[in-house]
Amino acid sequence: MKINFSLGLNKYVKENEPIFDYSEIRKCIKEFLNIYKKRPFNNSGGIKLNSAFAYYFFLKKINPNFVVESGIWRGFSTWLIEQILQKPEIICLDPVLMMPIDLGTVYRSKRAQYATRHWFLKG
Repeated sequence: MKINFSLGLNKYVKENEPIFDYSEIRKCIKEFLNIYKKRPFNNSGGIKLNSAFAYYFFLKKINPNFVVESGIWRGFSTWLIEQILQKPEIICLDPVLMMPIDLGTVYRSKRAQYATRHWFLKG
């Protein structure tokens, strides 16, 4: 099965060729765990360790200049983006931002733009 990456990821994927090797994963695990130890809070209700590593590995691999987060909850993934990428433009979309609920400790970036609705929704 051939996968068409319409986001420009095809420069990382060549037919019948892996996009990474296990030594690269092992190296990234060590780097990631050093960053993960410094997280601003234990992330309950959001992405956990395994998903956070996958996110870390993927972002390091593609190194985008622009990230749109759909669903930020308490902000752990936003914090993680800033640890991985040098100067990303970040847009964070989540209706939780307008809800009067106490999430406990949160991380909100000064570098990100926040919105309560996706820009493609009207109303």
